Amino acid sequence: MNDKKTNQRIVYGAPMVGISDKPFRQIVRHFTRAPLYTEMVSARFYRQGLKSALRAMDIQNEENIIVQLIGNNVDDMIYTAQKAENEGAVGIDINMGCPIRKLVTDGCGAALMKEIDSATRLVEAVANAVSVPVSVKTRLGWQMPDEICCFAPRLVSAGVKRLIVHARTKKQGFSGTPNWQALKNLSLSDCEIIVNGNICDDASLEEALTLSDADGVMIGRALWGEPWLLKIMETGERCEVALAETVTEHFEKMLSFYGPKGLYASRKHLAHYAKWFIGRQTFCEQMFRAESPDLVRKLIKGFFTKPERGNK
Repeated sequence: MNDKKTNQRIVYGAPMVGISDKPFRQIVRHFTRAPLYTEMVSARFYRQGLKSALRAMDIQNEENIIVQLIGNNVDDMIYTAQKAENEGAVGIDINMGCPIRKLVTDGCGAALMKEIDSATRLVEAVANAVSVPVSVKTRLGWQMPDEICCFAPRLVSAGVKRLIVHARTKKQGFSGTPNWQALKNLSLSDCEIIVNGNICDDASLEEALTLSDADGVMIGRALWGEPWLLKIMETGERCEVALAETVTEHFEKMLSFYGPKGLYASRKHLAHYAKWFIGRQTFCEQMFRAESPDLVRKLIKGFFTKPERGNK
């Protein structure tokens, strides 16, 4: 069992591709000072100078940001981790849990769970190359949930200071019930253990912590359309949100960050914001057809100023 400070809730927002980009983090930052994770950054593509990777790791003028990297080439990972630290990152996270076939085929993400020696060498190299803490986000195992008990100690010995575990196996992907209890017997000295998977409210947070004996939780898909949820989960208290203003600000930041493509990149966020409210289908149909920012602004103001809550 890990030593914990009583009455302290450790809650992180998950690194999510296409979601936890700079505009999203800027909105979340209005509600919490907790560390925020970037979306996944390809170390290889960043080193090659690909625009998408450079943009994914844009943390300029942000504070308390952890950059998540994916890759299996030591030189690429060291190069990108050092660049992230120079840009102001307070931590480096290595993705060892992504189940996407293309990445796994390339030997990245969840594939590293099957290559323990390679995974530990990668962690050790990055940890020795930067002065900020290195963490790993992984899963319970490739097929069996007890694989983490062999994998985790090796990672900690290599230099991992925080281990975030999605409580499913790679084989499960995002289906099935997360096995929070599988972490119960995972005892790691000098390493923070964070449980992830289907945690969306106070009840699931408390159950996940009780069953896993983890130090804290990581929230993923529940943040879609509710960037203030981290604060609620941290404090257990309600959070007053000026919804129309928040959604409008997010939309404007998307336009500023992505340029003309921001109109289209923002659509998924706007749909997530609308998910709880009556009339969401009509709003989404109109919003997805809109080809001008001014029209979307009008739709946001009309829908979110006084929305009527319904079922998701």
